[in-house]
Amino acid sequence: MGDVLCHREQAIPTAEVVEAEMELLELLPYKPVLSRGYSCVMHMHTYADDCTIKEILVSHEKDSSGTVIEKIKPQYCRSFAKTKVRIVFKKPVPMEKYETLP
Repeated sequence: MGDVLCHREQAIPTAEVVEAEMELLELLPYKPVLSRGYSCVMHMHTYADDCTIKEILVSHEKDSSGTVIEKIKPQYCRSFAKTKVRIVFKKPVPMEKYETLP
């Protein structure tokens, strides 16, 4: 894992649930769809740990004609979709809010 150095009075915030925008590449042949409860490994800089997809909020997928279809709260997503999901970690992960970044 690793350690995070910070000032005692300005502790780094942590999160157990994160909302993220993802672009799916090719999913594994034995797991061809991403759905609620999908287990995977999250890589953020030097951090890598197991996580679970809690909820799929939005999905943008192309149909056979190439038209992009937006689905709100879909049951699943396939390879090459752009999605917005909620991800759950097994333990709190130190990270800053997107709004507070310079």
